[in-house]
Amino acid sequence: MVETHDDDLFGGDFSQARAEQREAWPAKLQWHGGISRAPGDSFAVRGGFFLPEAGIFGLGLDPAGPPEGAAATTMRFADKIEPGWGFARIDLAILAETFFWEHREDGRQRFHRDEYRLRQQQGTGAERELRGRVYVLAVARQLLELGATEPVLLTMRGAASRQFASLLRERLAPIVDTATRMRNQRGHTGPVPREAFWLPLTAGPMTRVGGEEGKQSEMALPATTLPEKKDLPGGGKAFVDFARPLMVPAEARQAGGQFDQIWERYQPLWDRFNVFGSTAPDEPTSGTDTEGHDDGARPMPSAPREDDLAVARTAAVAAAIAAYAGRDPQRLADYVDTQAGKVARDPQQPTARDYDRVAAHLRERAAGERPAIAMAH
Repeated sequence: MVETHDDDLFGGDFSQARAEQREAWPAKLQWHGGISRAPGDSFAVRGGFFLPEAGIFGLGLDPAGPPEGAAATTMRFADKIEPGWGFARIDLAILAETFFWEHREDGRQRFHRDEYRLRQQQGTGAERELRGRVYVLAVARQLLELGATEPVLLTMRGAASRQFASLLRERLAPIVDTATRMRNQRGHTGPVPREAFWLPLTAGPMTRVGGEEGKQSEMALPATTLPEKKDLPGGGKAFVDFARPLMVPAEARQAGGQFDQIWERYQPLWDRFNVFGSTAPDEPTSGTDTEGHDDGARPMPSAPREDDLAVARTAAVAAAIAAYAGRDPQRLADYVDTQAGKVARDPQQPTARDYDRVAAHLRERAAGERPAIAMAH
């Protein structure tokens, strides 16, 4: 029953210049890591992407009619039981993504990408209080085919966010690179945007995650059916035949099309949400300009970087310790930073890829495949 009053206190003229409109995402897609060593093959056991019932309604869909590749299920969380759809497979077109750090205990305090590095430099171990979280604005193929016209907001944290970033970088990006090269060879300007391809996602096998012994756990991480770069067709008809089933509909990807319309509606909300977020402009996903396209598409942010950077640096330091047994670990860490700066485009901001190159060199040295690197004692 709607309350009525003679005195319409709140019906007058209010300035809207600074008023906050509390907008919400129509649907939030969550990653579920499964249950290690549990019997059965249900969604709750094997893991995957979960769309709560509120999101199903938010997209204007019927919870009783899940799409192909999904099943109605119920998830039990610490304080509630939530019905929804569990996806054995979901195909996403990535419109935008962002990364930031959050406090490991409560998840509510957000920090910019530099927070981990700044804490690490202090040497107090405070960086261990942080974990990475990635948010992705995407369109799901299965939901689009059901008639949904709005996007989903996907969230992942920790090991799942790192794995997702690697799938973008190592599986989807080479496809985008090859398509862009073929486009440019035919005289067209601008890259093929990443969102032009569906990224098929499933739950991978149970994997041990967590850095410290005794604090590790097993969970399923996102996986994809896309091949590794070495197994991709190099171009020509073979690549066209491979890529065709991955292409989103033309009416969605073209300038002024469905994806551009979604971005126009949701960019203001995304920008407010993304105040602490960051992308990696020095690591473009397509190997081309990351600031946008001259065909009217939105900017293409790169894969989340800071969590990968910390992992890559740690791996490089471990490789240095193995290659230079008996040396002071802190001096080896400094040495790794110096070498990464030497191979980086910006010596002051080496990327995860730069640390990977240093680590590869050090592993070859430890195996006796490279001459020793001169190092000050």
